[in-house]
Amino acid sequence: MKVILRMEIEIKGNLKVKINQKDSTASVIESPKANGTVFIPRFAEHENVKYKIISIEKNAFKNCFIDRLTFAKDSEVETFEKNCFYNAHIKKLEIPESVKNLQNGWCNYLNDLTEIEISPKNSRFIFYNKKFLLGKRSEQSDKFDVLNYARFDIEEAVIPPQVAHINKYSFSNHKELKKIGYSSNSKLNTIDN
Repeated sequence: MKVILRMEIEIKGNLKVKINQKDSTASVIESPKANGTVFIPRFAEHENVKYKIISIEKNAFKNCFIDRLTFAKDSEVETFEKNCFYNAHIKKLEIPESVKNLQNGWCNYLNDLTEIEISPKNSRFIFYNKKFLLGKRSEQSDKFDVLNYARFDIEEAVIPPQVAHINKYSFSNHKELKKIGYSSNSKLNTIDN
């Protein structure tokens, strides 16, 4: 008898997930009908078994129109993979406590995102001045020195002085952006492609 270890299922909210029976995990892989407020639960259930959702995979929300993307308070999502929001229109994004990794390119062609709400228990990211999503190069550091994303409607961006690195796609498709500058005490030393 052949044992299936990975399979795809649809869960509430028009989300398709890939489950891994071996380690009881799941990843959001597709959401073509998702719109309005979208909720990512802690678990995907299949045949009375719970699979903890740990990542948002490439193209999971491609071309979606979402007002708010929200997560369970006890979410176990750790990673937003590259291109997970490719060409999506998302107005507000919640980042739960569990998120540790925003892969370079997670926000490629992400449109309309102006509000980011980060769990107060997440010590890895901040929404600096309600303009810039900042993270840390090292989890042990107390400095938010990496620019991961600038809000979509920003017209003039003055890079925060503590930022040493700007990730790829931080300003992807920002059509309103007219000027980027930095202060004289800037720590900026690298900008990805």
